[in-house]
Amino acid sequence: MKVLSFDIGGANTKFAVVSGEEVLERNSIYFPFWKRKNKFGDLLVDIIKKIEIDDIDAIGITMTAELSDAFQTKSEGVNFILKVLKNVLSKYNKEVYVLSNDLRLLSIEEAKQNPYKAASANYLAVPWYVSREIKNGILIDVGSTTTDIIPIRDGRIAARGKTDLERLQTGELIYTGILRTNVAAIVNSVPVNGKSTRVSSEYFSTTADVYSILGDIENNEYQCSTADGRGKSRNECMARLARVVCADTDMLSEKDITGIAKYIKERQIVQISDGIKQVMDAADFRGEVKIFVTGAGSFLAKTAAEQIGAVAVGIDINPSIALGYLIVFYK
Repeated sequence: MKVLSFDIGGANTKFAVVSGEEVLERNSIYFPFWKRKNKFGDLLVDIIKKIEIDDIDAIGITMTAELSDAFQTKSEGVNFILKVLKNVLSKYNKEVYVLSNDLRLLSIEEAKQNPYKAASANYLAVPWYVSREIKNGILIDVGSTTTDIIPIRDGRIAARGKTDLERLQTGELIYTGILRTNVAAIVNSVPVNGKSTRVSSEYFSTTADVYSILGDIENNEYQCSTADGRGKSRNECMARLARVVCADTDMLSEKDITGIAKYIKERQIVQISDGIKQVMDAADFRGEVKIFVTGAGSFLAKTAAEQIGAVAVGIDINPSIALGYLIVFYK
């Protein structure tokens, strides 16, 4: 069985083609819904043109883009996305499955009738895949915008939260990521010339600048807009980060700015490790616990796990791929 699956995010749309447990194609496209939602159909058409759609047996859908402030409510967002998908996909006469937050595969009509079940359910796909192989563990997925921390107990997903709101409360969702997070959401102050310095809460710089400066991501991995609309060179990243403390690159040296970046990275790792501890405490694991990390920021998750004395294993999978596997498995 060959499946085309989509993970439709507010900033990035990922898609994959899987056959059995073989990944034939995978990609991620920067598509900011808050700017371009009315071009979503065009995006889908462009993707399908690159796929041999006649060979596809089924199509899978999961989403988080409904949270974008392009929509007044999540229900509006889910129904908009599903309407566009139905319009684009209907002529291909393929089975379409929408992942729900109780790990069921819904038809588009069922998802439209239950929009809050379809909303932000993508966090379940990769833990489902991992749960087939381990008894007790945690899956940590650090993406461009958010971090998922999902417990697996006795071979089953043991997440306490279903909605984003509930998962923020349980520590299973941390709104921190490797690219799009405003650095002012991570730190209140940073060290500058040995002095604790409060930061501006303006939208001056994001974590993509931090990790570009530190060499943790390459320029082609900076897959989001910059805070000031300028370029993504290291010097431009340093200029944005200096602005967070109301300074510039004439006032601060490269060493000063790199020091700020290192401190922000340390604090973001603490955010993630705090979430891991919260989830582990609630899960009340008995016996060996394995931690698996994935996503563009998996190196942050690995360090966060090590800080609490755990060993993390990296896996190369994302929700679009895992959803494809799930459909193959159940259908």
